[in-house]
Amino acid sequence: MDERDSAIKEKLSSVKDTSAEVKQLEDQAAAIMKAARAEISAALNKMKKETQQEVEQKIAEGRKRVEAELQEALASLESQKEETIKSLDSQIAALSDEIVKKVLPTQKTVKADIGEVNERVNHHQDDLLKNHQINIHDNRCVVANLNPGWYIYLGGGSHTNWQSLERRIQQKSSALRSYDGLHEWKAFTSS
Repeated sequence: MDERDSAIKEKLSSVKDTSAEVKQLEDQAAAIMKAARAEISAALNKMKKETQQEVEQKIAEGRKRVEAELQEALASLESQKEETIKSLDSQIAALSDEIVKKVLPTQKTVKADIGEVNERVNHHQDDLLKNHQINIHDNRCVVANLNPGWYIYLGGGSHTNWQSLERRIQQKSSALRSYDGLHEWKAFTSS
């Protein structure tokens, strides 16, 4: 029986020794796992930083490229704007010259038309002189004394605001309003 007791004790002590070994192996495994997790976490953080830097670098390069293209496009638009303005200025000058040539009568035409207006004014002169003091002087028809300072010259150098004068003339007399030469006076005063 002593032998048997000693065999059992031996087996029990060997089992106790094994459990200590198992515990030691478990601790080693936990330490290895902890180190592996720390390594993986560090590697992931490093990859994340590198990826973030790479993305930021690509974004910065793209931004620079877009800004350069934008500046180039803006410069192109500015030059096109200046060219268009220069082109429009020359077209406006040509168009205004053409309008002036078509709208304003030549001196010869004005003198002929003034003579025609003078004939019409002479024909109605008594009625017009009575209401508006229209005087013919040096081949120019002068409407005067409608209101102080308002007058009109046909073929002369001074002109007045036609719409205002026409309105005042029309308010003063129906005879003058129906007078055929009125539209010709307007044409002459706009020259």
